[in-house]
Amino acid sequence: MRFCWLLMGLMMGFGAWAVESAHPAVPKIYVAYPEVSDVNDPVYYYQQVLRLVLEKTRSTDGDFELHYSKDYYSFDRATHMLMKGDRADVMWASVTPEREALMQLIPHDLLRSLNNYRVLVIRPGDQQKFSRIASFEEFKQLTSGGGDRWTSTKILQMNGIKVSTAPYYGSIIKMLAAGRFDYISRGLHEASGDLILGQHFASHVSIESSLLLQYQTPISYSFFVNKTNLELADRLNRGLALAERDGSLVAVFDSMKIFREASEFMKQNRRIFVLKNSP
Repeated sequence: MRFCWLLMGLMMGFGAWAVESAHPAVPKIYVAYPEVSDVNDPVYYYQQVLRLVLEKTRSTDGDFELHYSKDYYSFDRATHMLMKGDRADVMWASVTPEREALMQLIPHDLLRSLNNYRVLVIRPGDQQKFSRIASFEEFKQLTSGGGDRWTSTKILQMNGIKVSTAPYYGSIIKMLAAGRFDYISRGLHEASGDLILGQHFASHVSIESSLLLQYQTPISYSFFVNKTNLELADRLNRGLALAERDGSLVAVFDSMKIFREASEFMKQNRRIFVLKNSP
């Protein structure tokens, strides 16, 4: 009898092991930023692209679970988390030599060159001040506002422009409305969403209509992963290539209203000031 019970126990244990082996744990991929549902937020686009490329490789690489951060972190903090593997496997950011040195770049420009041009977010009553600007030297007399860790902030400073900084964009918009500086330099894809965000913070702003800033050297906006996470890097690279070839990546890009509006800025008759952004 004791032998029978032992045999039954072994069989039950083997059955449980077989079930567990037949259904291995689904790999969890931790995103360094919170999930958003606002289709006017560029973050929504990056989320959709990430899911798209993972779906494209599901048949070859298996299932996945995306887990988003519950808190908002600065790029520096997100980078540190990703490097340590601390609740972050993937993030998106503008490509800089510093970030490439610290993390594994997935070399695909998610914004399709939109990040290379900037418009200005200003106070609604200040348009005439900008319309009168005839040269870059005149433009440099104005003060910009920006994030203290933004790539655009460093580029403006590199070009001799004074920048008043703050850590969060909500604070920066409030500072603009209060007259602390003259404008905020924003990517073409960001400006329309900023008008909505300004209303959220009870700080009405508008998009300047006569000027356009352009980076001399194009800056991509891409995914990054930990340098040791070669499997995820390979999966994202292959997924992006597949989505590019079958047109689904362009379809996601074109579905974003803020990107369609950004393209309209390029068609307007604006004076262009070129910013040096490399040594």
